[in-house]
Amino acid sequence: MRRRTFLGAVAGASAASAGCTQLAETVDRVTEGSRIEEVGGSGHPWDGEPITLGIAYEDGLERSNFPELTEAAATFWEGNDDEYLDYQVEYVLDADAAEPDVLVTLVSEITTCERSSEEYQVVGCAPLITGNAPDTATVQILSGYSDELTRTTITHELGHTLGLGHDDEPARIMSGDPADRIPNYETRRASHDAYLSGLRSFNTGNEKYQDGSDALENERWAEASEAFTDAADAYRAAENSFESARANAAEIGVEDAVTICDAAEAKSVDFRKSSTAWSDAATARREGNYLEYQNRSDDARDHYDASQEHEIRNSDKLAVALGLQ
Repeated sequence: MRRRTFLGAVAGASAASAGCTQLAETVDRVTEGSRIEEVGGSGHPWDGEPITLGIAYEDGLERSNFPELTEAAATFWEGNDDEYLDYQVEYVLDADAAEPDVLVTLVSEITTCERSSEEYQVVGCAPLITGNAPDTATVQILSGYSDELTRTTITHELGHTLGLGHDDEPARIMSGDPADRIPNYETRRASHDAYLSGLRSFNTGNEKYQDGSDALENERWAEASEAFTDAADAYRAAENSFESARANAAEIGVEDAVTICDAAEAKSVDFRKSSTAWSDAATARREGNYLEYQNRSDDARDHYDASQEHEIRNSDKLAVALGLQ
């Protein structure tokens, strides 16, 4: 196995965050940084000799499979050097190497690349090496992301150390456009966006449900009925959004995402039914129909209890399941 060359502009992979519950979208950005000065010589500094990969962790961080993910990233470039590089690459993984050629470090914050925008969070950074290499090229990888995204980020950043930029092939690794790197990206984003819409509607439903509960407790029957009707409408909107999110996830066969969406839809259904029952109960009480009031109150409580069997996960969990984070 063999190696490549390095240049010096700092390049970073990044994730855009959106939405009210820590949504992250995998979007690449290059951030200009200091350049490693070329001090003479030509060709690739690691052409013809092994590149030693070291592993490091920021204090307080650990990830048992981080070496495995790094090795997988290195193996990709070893197996594809003839196609994408003009020299051979060979890596030697020595996690505890005192003076590695490349040190892949898991960090809680990227400090070697700057954000190009407050909208983006950099998730990886490495020197883009095309001339002479530093004694040790440091690659920073942000912790907290899925195995798939972490492996892709390491592969991407190692590509920079091998001299590849965001316009180079393979686009599925090096591109700055997530649509190039993530299969069925638009469908995955559509699922995620619909889920976000569902969360917003569900939260609106919760606010109206609380308003109805307060009015009911204070025997403001007409006000309670109206608030619970509004809650039911919001929960129905949430149902529709979660169903749309589930349909998109099912279309591309992402079963974990389907499960998350199914649970959210089921909880919305139960809350809608509880809201409708409470609205009916409040109306019956206002009209003096005490038996109907009692019956519909019991129904409302039953549906509420049923809702506790389901969990609505935050959008971060869905993003991971969809391979967006």
